[in-house]
Amino acid sequence: MLKHTLNIGLFDKDTLKQEISTAKAEQIISKVVGDCTIKQGNKGIYTMANGVQVIEPSLEVIKYGGSKKQIRQYALELKQLLNQESIYLDTVRSNSELI
Repeated sequence: MLKHTLNIGLFDKDTLKQEISTAKAEQIISKVVGDCTIKQGNKGIYTMANGVQVIEPSLEVIKYGGSKKQIRQYALELKQLLNQESIYLDTVRSNSELI
């Protein structure tokens, strides 16, 4: 089974401030990704394409199953909905199981 991890910053790419509440961002993510785990309390340090570095609250989203192609589509959709410059996607093979 594949384990996909998305790291999503919460600052708007244009204003460099959090424009969407964490609760609203979680609702948006759950509608796009479906069953997943969302971890709060992370901080991301990210250098924008224009060279500006931000330290922002971020969410870690873990999704088990599905193809990398499918999860990549989710990330592209979330980029638009959450107005992000990028979303980090990590996919690994996992020996996990649902019991």
